[in-house]
Amino acid sequence: MSHFTVLVIGDGIKRQLAPFQENNMGDCPKEFLKFSAYPKEGERQFFDSEEEAKTVLGENFDPEDSFWVNPNAKWDWFQIGGRWTGIFKLKPDTVGTLGKPGLMTPVVPNGFADSALKKDIDFEGMRTAAGDAAAKLWDKVNALIGDLLPTFISWDKMRNEIHEGNIDAARKAYHAQEAVVKLSVAEDKDLRWCNPSDFNYTREVYVQRAKDAAVETFAVLKDGKWYERGHMGWWGCVSNEKDEDKWNHEFSALLDSLSDDTLLTIVDCHI
Repeated sequence: MSHFTVLVIGDGIKRQLAPFQENNMGDCPKEFLKFSAYPKEGERQFFDSEEEAKTVLGENFDPEDSFWVNPNAKWDWFQIGGRWTGIFKLKPDTVGTLGKPGLMTPVVPNGFADSALKKDIDFEGMRTAAGDAAAKLWDKVNALIGDLLPTFISWDKMRNEIHEGNIDAARKAYHAQEAVVKLSVAEDKDLRWCNPSDFNYTREVYVQRAKDAAVETFAVLKDGKWYERGHMGWWGCVSNEKDEDKWNHEFSALLDSLSDDTLLTIVDCHI
């Protein structure tokens, strides 16, 4: 199970999200469904009806592994705001709306919203705040393990090159590195979940990357089209992921192209 952010551009949030609903509860609108059939031999196929599947597959039709699905499914439930409620910082003397908070989500302070017009959102303020927070974190991490970063071995290199084919050895060697150990027992609890690889940049680059990511979501829904950084699976596992810098560039370009009166809404989607 995974949660991820979606920026819905324009009004009619439910209407825009409807074509991407999973049919896990049997309540996805019929117009978005296809009959999915796993033949006794061969790959899964989609049909417009169960009768069509039976006709085409004949004796190869397997009734035990055939059901109605949405081939374009991206979510099984959603809520405006959710775990990311209050993500938009509003400009002074403007208004926005809040959805519902997620489980144990902190109370949203005044001046923040989940949905607002583009012209009323303080994007620059959001980027500045993200940059300031990143600078503080970079300073803390580098004060603790900065001298260890030049020789630090990333998880990907440890798993795919140094201990290829031996996941247990890779895991043991990775977590034995002094940088990982120091972060895992740091007095500042904010450091315990930090990945040393994320800080193997200069302070300036790290802060700029944080600013670029301050106003981005995992997916964007605009004019009936779904755009995403990658394919979101269970437990937050992402496949076919785009380069983060490239995604942030595309995201910023899209925002810049919108009119000031465009409604922007942050949705917490679950799959």
